[in-house]
Amino acid sequence: MNSVEPLILSSKCGLPVLDADGMGRAFPELQMFVPFIYGHPAYPCCVADNNGRIVAVSHSTTAKLLENFMRVTCVEMGLSCAISLGCMTLSDVKKDCILYTVSKAWCLGRAVLRGRLSETDPVRAVTTSINGRLIISGKIVDIHRLTEGGFNRGYLLVQGLGNFSGTAVRVLFQNENLIVHYDSGSDESDSMGKILVTTPDLIAVLDSERGEPITTEEVKYGIRVAVVTMAADPRLTTETALKVVGPRAFGYNFDYIPFRNT
Repeated sequence: MNSVEPLILSSKCGLPVLDADGMGRAFPELQMFVPFIYGHPAYPCCVADNNGRIVAVSHSTTAKLLENFMRVTCVEMGLSCAISLGCMTLSDVKKDCILYTVSKAWCLGRAVLRGRLSETDPVRAVTTSINGRLIISGKIVDIHRLTEGGFNRGYLLVQGLGNFSGTAVRVLFQNENLIVHYDSGSDESDSMGKILVTTPDLIAVLDSERGEPITTEEVKYGIRVAVVTMAADPRLTTETALKVVGPRAFGYNFDYIPFRNT
């Protein structure tokens, strides 16, 4: 997990938190968990909701089949449930997980807060902290969103302002941001402008004044945003991993374009 839930559970149970997670970013499907990509079993698995309904799976041929089954189960539970997946040892974590991500998140948050206190650009603080790159700063002028099969799919169109005037980009998402490309003025998938960033590299849409991330569920027409990117962990850019988390895994007809911070 790469969110605050482990910290809450740690404080309640008096347990330490591992400075690691299984993705190093957010992905929408179970088979994209890095240990599963490299052969660690996703089972046994259990999902439960707050009405006491529990579904357990003792074995699954692949993590993708488990994802498909659990996605349907989650929808039937009203899209509000918790899941527990195959157990891992400490050696498994050290070998297959993305290490030191809790520390990285803490350092990133500190950089943003210091930027605000010193009245400097918090977006610049973000890109400096993560050795990332600012793609565009501007205003959201269009949003297309469709919820189907348990996924939030669509795109947002950002019209550049200031130094980016005259430029527009689209951010394509499926629960998480996946692709950034120059806007071609067409909604057809085969008429994209130049592709700037692809999954698995990280794409973040930030509040341009506060430096806070805005998730795909929270983006709204008219708000001022900055789109930034940073390189994925090397475990996500191998030939094995790209079959699961690269652009083609999400139905796009092009390959991964490696991150460049210039």
